[in-house]
Amino acid sequence: MKNDENSLCFPDYYTRFKCIADKCSDTCCQGWEICIDKHSLKKYRSVGGNIGKKLSESIITDGDGAHFILTDNERCPFLNTSNLCDLYIALGEGSLCGICTDHPRFRSFLSDRTEIGVGLCCEAAAEIILTEKKPVHIVPEMHFPENALEKAVLQIRNALLKLCGKGEPLTALRKCCALAVDAQNMLAENDFAGISELCANFSKYKFAVEEISEEETIAVLKAMESISPEWDEMTEKLANGEYKTDFSAENEMQRLAEYFIFRHFPEALLDGDIVSKAYFAYFGVLSVKMFWGAYLCEKSTLTLRDKINGAKLFSKGVEYSEENMQRAYSML
Repeated sequence: MKNDENSLCFPDYYTRFKCIADKCSDTCCQGWEICIDKHSLKKYRSVGGNIGKKLSESIITDGDGAHFILTDNERCPFLNTSNLCDLYIALGEGSLCGICTDHPRFRSFLSDRTEIGVGLCCEAAAEIILTEKKPVHIVPEMHFPENALEKAVLQIRNALLKLCGKGEPLTALRKCCALAVDAQNMLAENDFAGISELCANFSKYKFAVEEISEEETIAVLKAMESISPEWDEMTEKLANGEYKTDFSAENEMQRLAEYFIFRHFPEALLDGDIVSKAYFAYFGVLSVKMFWGAYLCEKSTLTLRDKINGAKLFSKGVEYSEENMQRAYSML
């Protein structure tokens, strides 16, 4: 799609994000392949000295392109024992390859703008999102695109972002899914005027889909590809009923709903499927709440750290696995 890279839109909390480096209890430099873009690869091949020698020994190029050769415990070869980057220390911030500079940011490219946000897989981003006390606001405010499909998808998303904050989060998300079903039917008939009217009157919307049961949620999670021992342990606890449900985390659940809706709705511009994006938001919030409930089985109080870890685990396991995202979309 044609877009102006200078027309950036983002959640109002986005500008507060900053990598916390060695203060992070986790690291984004371990556990997955770190691809190297062509520009960075050319730059790395020109580096001399000891750091250049290590670069040469630490990069492999195969059918998937160039990437770093991870250590036996799946760490980047430049990640030192203090969880700091030796490449950054030796050559500065400009030496980082594209994915290291960008992570955990994500982008959606529209005809007249680029939307950008930060993913829940990062604990610094998750803390910002979960501790936000007010509904998300996308800045700067822009008119809807001229493209009819883009306009419809963004109108629907805006309505759902507002609707998911009306009342108890899971109930509100059931209404979001129902509205998405109605909008999908209108979209199939190119009824863009009907979509505009539906979204303009979202506050009066009364319908809701049936609940996604906890059993259905666990079945979807168990069907996904394992991404870590921590994921296996969590899904096993849920399958064994080792989780609580009688606790409240409404503010955090609303922020999660907004995040999922903002991030994934533009994907409907590629596959035409609005409904699966709404159901994914419902599934995502319910799953993370169940993860939190599993933590509560082992302690009396749910801490902010627990909430961050639960959101991060879901995001890593689902959002950053194309296979698991497709399983979620197809099974819900």
